[in-house]
Formats: sequence, C-alpha cells, structure tokens
Amino acid sequence: MGYVTSRRSHAPPTARDIRHIFLTPRPNVALMTAADLLGMTLKELKADIEDGAIVAVSTALRMRLSKEELIALAMEKWDQSVIEAALGEDAATVMPQAIRLIELRARVPRYQRDVLRELARRDGTSVDAVLTRELEDVASAHAEELAAVLPGLASALAWPGLPLLVERLGLSPIVRELTAVLTGFDVRVREQKNANSAVAFRKILDGRFTRSPGWLDTKRHGVDWTRCHSVKSTRVCTGVVVQVSGPGDLLVMDICHLRDALTDGHIDIGVLVVPDDELGHFLTDRGPKFSDAVRHVRAARAEDFPLLILGIRHDGPGEPLAKQFKASQKLG
Repeated sequence: MGYVTSRRSHAPPTARDIRHIFLTPRPNVALMTAADLLGMTLKELKADIEDGAIVAVSTALRMRLSKEELIALAMEKWDQSVIEAALGEDAATVMPQAIRLIELRARVPRYQRDVLRELARRDGTSVDAVLTRELEDVASAHAEELAAVLPGLASALAWPGLPLLVERLGLSPIVRELTAVLTGFDVRVREQKNANSAVAFRKILDGRFTRSPGWLDTKRHGVDWTRCHSVKSTRVCTGVVVQVSGPGDLLVMDICHLRDALTDGHIDIGVLVVPDDELGHFLTDRGPKFSDAVRHVRAARAEDFPLLILGIRHDGPGEPLAKQFKASQKLG
C-alpha cells in the first residue's frame, strides 16, 4: 500500500498535490491550502497547530504553513516511494541524494520479516516505510559518532527543515563562516576528566567571534552572537548561543532564549554550540555535552524550530587549558 491510512486521512495523495508541496516556489502557503494538500480538514489542521504537533508561521498574511513544514508533514504522512514516483525526475532537484530511495537486500530471520509485515499492516503502510522508520531511529541514536565518517548524515537527518531553510534564506555562507569560526584553530587539551578549564575554552571561542567581522555581541538579549545580512532587501539573521562553561541544566534556558528570539522574529536560524561528548568529559564545571543538548531540545519540544546543534571536537592531546581562579582564591 502506498499511503498511510488513519481516521484522519481523507483520500490518497494525488501526484498534483505532492508536486505542489515539493515544487512550489512560495516559502509558505495558506492554512486552507495546506489542509487541502495534506488531505485533512482546516479544523484538524488548526487543532494540530494549537497542540504544537504542527508549527505555523506568522506573516503579514496571517498564520501560514512554511514549505519546510509541508514537506516534513508529507514525508511523515505518505510513503516516500509514492512521493518520488509523483515527483519523477524533479525528485533529484528537491531531495538530497542521501535521502533518495535505493534498493537494499538483506537476509533476516523469518520472524523479523513477519514482524515487519504485521507492523506495516497495522499502520496501513509498506514494509519499506516501517523499516525506514526504524533505521532512522537507529541513525539518530548514533548520529554523533557516525557523523565523523558519514559526512552527509547530519544534513540527511535534519532534512527537510533546517538545510532547506538555510538555503532558501541565503544563509549557507553564514553557516560556513560560523563553522570556520568554531573549527579554524587548533584545540588541544589534557585528555583527563575535569583537567581543562571550561571558562578558558569559552574565552577562546568568544575571542574567535570578536575577531570575525560581522558578528555582534548580543548577550544582553539572551543570544550570545548574531550575524545578519540582506538577501534581496530582506534582512535575515543567525543567532548563536555558546554553552561550554555552565552546568548542563542551563541548556534549558539557552534553548528557551533561542526559541523566544526565533518566535519574536529577531533571528531566523538558531545555533547552539556545545562541546562534543568526548571534549565535554575533559572540561570542568560539569558542563553540557552534545548528547545533553539533543536531549534538552527534545524535552523542550523544540525539534520543530530551526535550531542547529554544533558539537565542538578537540584536535588531540596537549597541555591542559589553564583553570581560572577568583581573586580571593589567588590571594590564598
């Protein structure tokens, strides 16, 4: 079966609806149009928006659904094979290569085959869709360790939300610049638990932003660094929060600050910078790590916001980052 059935599915998707969702040049659509394209009533769509299951955007033309949200909902609602068949050759222009379907042959125990078939029957979908869903959970659980050897993994897992939005807003150069700010220097630490100053590391990162043209210190507004530029007379901004030297629980506040800045329209993309799990182990102050950030984003139900989590790795063993002492401690 090529589409997911449920009490809320009114009809199978048409090729025209699918092509409209994926190929429209418009950044957002009216709620009524979105409901028609997704095969649901306007009342159902508004209820999902109210519950937070679907994220709408506020525009001068009232509340609308972004193209990214429409695509994400379509990918969740219908089998990808149906979507790719409707798109035909155009699929290559709107879907990253890492997302495209390929044939996979595997030998598994008979009971596992039967389990896949039964789950597909219960969900009203295909075995392919069930297997894809389960493998996506596996990929997400091991994303950090696999990203180092599979360069396209992070963008594949984030698609269609953030990568498509970054490209549409013309923020790709800013994201590349941010990556250079965070990685364009050598970081070596003593590879021992709590042996390196998280405060010293934070000062290094702040220095990198200070010396990079265009990045503004906006800590007083809850977002550490902001970089804006204009695309076709429209001003778009990236906001960055760096959290390496505070308790991991502060991540909740950081995520809230980024979410508020996004909701209020001060920034268009939010970035949370933390040490990766290995580097975090070597820093002091019980600081946050990449896995903590992912967990807190999920707990805050902020996964639908355009948030990017960046985990910083160190370059290898070296001298410890000197710990910082208060004046009273120095005077002894």
